[in-house]
Amino acid sequence: MFFIVWKVIYGAFLYDSQYVDQFLTNHVGEASVIVLNNSGLFSGFTAKNEIHNDMYAGEMVENRASAIYHNDKLVLYIANACNGLELLVLYIGFIVCMPSRFWRKVLYIILGVIILDIIMAGLIFSLFGDVFLLFSGSDVYFFLPQPLYSG
Repeated sequence: MFFIVWKVIYGAFLYDSQYVDQFLTNHVGEASVIVLNNSGLFSGFTAKNEIHNDMYAGEMVENRASAIYHNDKLVLYIANACNGLELLVLYIGFIVCMPSRFWRKVLYIILGVIILDIIMAGLIFSLFGDVFLLFSGSDVYFFLPQPLYSG
């Protein structure tokens, strides 16, 4: 029930503004850059917010993303759909549904969101680490997905 209520509120009020999505996408991008730069293995990463207008099925679509650059070369996009928002909502919904005291639920929600945030930054780190080691001798870092059908 919690997830259904969230989807209705999100679809009716939050989706068009993309405020929640963009905030979380920017945060994941910035956190990933911090992890990458402070890992001791890599340095020179920056995150930038980007807006691209792309043609999908004959319509112009505005795509917002957090782009991660390594030495001014684009290496990764984190799109709004990949920011982990649904995962966070599902986790919070599961905790809310469990029978327990209120403050214990609040504690688990806070700790769980922090842990999931660390996992998301670690996911980007491991993804880029694998790609970087694979293409370390060339200028190609990451293949950006292209639409299969552009109208």
